[in-house]
This record gives sequence, structure tokens and C-alpha cells, in this order.
Amino acid sequence: MYVPTLTELLRFVNNFLDMASPTGRGACIDAPESDQPLGAESKQRRQQMIDQAGGQVAVLVTDTDRYGRLIAEVYAGEQVTQAVLVGEGLAWNYRQFHQNCPSADRINQVEARAAGGGG
Repeated sequence: MYVPTLTELLRFVNNFLDMASPTGRGACIDAPESDQPLGAESKQRRQQMIDQAGGQVAVLVTDTDRYGRLIAEVYAGEQVTQAVLVGEGLAWNYRQFHQNCPSADRINQVEARAAGGGG
């Protein structure tokens, strides 16, 4: 597991609303960039989760990608933001990168429920 510096972590949190930011991306999922279809909606939903959690965000850095960006699970209160986004169709389950994804099972279950497959 990669341990980020405080500067890297703060930069990631500050750029959290843009999941495809130059400093990091959400673990386990592929979320649209702001200028892509559903990008604005995905960004708005992430902000809504943070607001509902009273601004409390926890970040679990799981790795870095080939560009040196942090890959992290982001929690808003008790919610795994990636699972919520997948369940609401605002991001896609990215199975190729589940090896460093502690919430992979939860995201798979949410995706199956959203598709009508139970789980």
C-alpha cells in the first residue's frame, strides 16, 4: 500500500470533486470527467454526499497509478462514495483494478442491484 505525503493527500482531497483530476482518482471505478456526459451530475452528487456528511471526508489511499496519481477510496460519513456513484449510474465499476480495492465486493453488489440482478 502506498503511503502519501501530507501534501499529496491534501491535494487529492482538494481535487476530490473532479475524480479524474491530475492528482488522483477514485479506486474501483471509472467516473466521467466534468466535461463528459454525466460528469457534472457525478460531481454534483459527490458534493451532495460531502454536504450530507457535514463535510466529513475520509480517504483511504490504496495505490498510485502509472502517472503517479493517488488512487483512493473516499468516504463521506459512512458512505463509500464510489459505491453510491456506481449504484446511481454516475460511475462505472472498474473490475480491472479491484486488486487494491477494499470495497470491491460492496461495489459489485451495488452494481448488481442497480442492474436488477440482486446481490
